[in-house]
Amino acid sequence: MAKNKKLFIYRIVLIAAIALSLAFIYGNSLKTGEKSAITSSKVTKAVATVIVPDFKNLSEAAQQQKIKEIHAPLREVAHSLEFCMLAFFVCLLYSSFGGKIFGKFYIAVLFSLGSCFLIALSDEFLQTFIPGRGAEWLDVGMDSLGAFTGSLIAILVVFIYKKITAKNSAQLT
Repeated sequence: MAKNKKLFIYRIVLIAAIALSLAFIYGNSLKTGEKSAITSSKVTKAVATVIVPDFKNLSEAAQQQKIKEIHAPLREVAHSLEFCMLAFFVCLLYSSFGGKIFGKFYIAVLFSLGSCFLIALSDEFLQTFIPGRGAEWLDVGMDSLGAFTGSLIAILVVFIYKKITAKNSAQLT
């Protein structure tokens, strides 16, 4: 009974994490083009202060040039990261059902990738209704790349967890 309760709580935590990830993704998509650009510029400047050597000592014009250079790649990385996080949680949730629903773990991964791809498509579709925004296939691609990475990380976590628990249970017997 304790194992079932732990599994139930684990799934609730994963569902909450998925809900928060979706709120973050769709919350960003619902921003107008102008608000999105402002947020993106602030984030880009914050990242530039960390990754560009002596950024704070550069002239305002040089800072703006550096921000301009890293802005587009950083947006694409952000797309990948938010879907990496989402896919990680989704894949862990699907895999928590084991053979009952998904059979092999790779089926959970495929369902995770498919779910995240559909979310990426709906996210881009949603943006077509937001002033100053539009759908971009590159974003769907970057979202999918992030989902693939998140699923791989989930596979690794589950694999390591199973190895550790199997080793511990073998030592107990």
